[in-house]
Amino acid sequence: MTDIEWILFSKDRTLQAKSCILSLTALSDVVAEDITVLYIDSENISYEPLKKEFPCRFVKQTNFYENIMEILRSISKPFVAFLVDDLIFRDHFTAAEISALMRLYPELDSFSLRLGRNIKDGHPPKFEAIGNGVLSWKTTPGMGKSWNYFWELTGAIYRREMALDYMKQCPADKMTFPNPMEFLYYDIVPNILASSRGAFSILKHPKYLLWKLFRQSAMSKRIACYEKSRVFTQGVNLVASRDINYEAYITPKKMHELFLKGYRIDFECLKDVQNVKPNAGRQYFRLVGTGGEIHPLSVF
Repeated sequence: MTDIEWILFSKDRTLQAKSCILSLTALSDVVAEDITVLYIDSENISYEPLKKEFPCRFVKQTNFYENIMEILRSISKPFVAFLVDDLIFRDHFTAAEISALMRLYPELDSFSLRLGRNIKDGHPPKFEAIGNGVLSWKTTPGMGKSWNYFWELTGAIYRREMALDYMKQCPADKMTFPNPMEFLYYDIVPNILASSRGAFSILKHPKYLLWKLFRQSAMSKRIACYEKSRVFTQGVNLVASRDINYEAYITPKKMHELFLKGYRIDFECLKDVQNVKPNAGRQYFRLVGTGGEIHPLSVF
């Protein structure tokens, strides 16, 4: 068991959720008991086989905001990490090292597993090496979006109290699925340095100005990461309703059928991949069966 609770959001993506859990537990000191899965299933996609395979804590989503608040309040661990089901871990790390580091550096606001020197997204920060291959930086104007984006749900570790404190500020009626939980941060907790909307947000929500001034975490954030990122997202389909032009590579239903046949995402082949974006898309996507056979829908 680790000092970090890993909260995995999953909707109709059993194969991706299985692959995320398998890669996380195989490549770190995290065990399944450290993971809470908040899931939505459908008539044709059941999470029951996944529940039988992993001793995670499974919570069926009824009201997203209330479910998250209940999970955060019930956690006894000092740190919490957020995951989405199409994340895939590709290299080793130690959760105990991360929690020890965040205890050693109380000014460290988060630890990002999706970032590293391999990410090429705008102007990178001026890194400070803090030992054991770990880099740290403060968000400042002019950085690329990846480096300024402090609050995100793709492999970031936070102090539980900070996460709970933020959620208390959120409007429950708007917090209905993971996407708003991520992007509302820059309206609820205005951050001039990390968002172009920050100045507007302060004017829009003047009641938060004093709250902002008296919070240690109010302005710039200090983030840490490894030299090379440990995780990236593989976007082969969408399950959230979004107003964008998007065509799924493989449907969630098809992925579930492959999951029932024993297929999973091949994370063992990803260690030497040099992704330059935190979202690698389907570029490195490969499915393997229980006997090691590669499925024809694989790309990599």
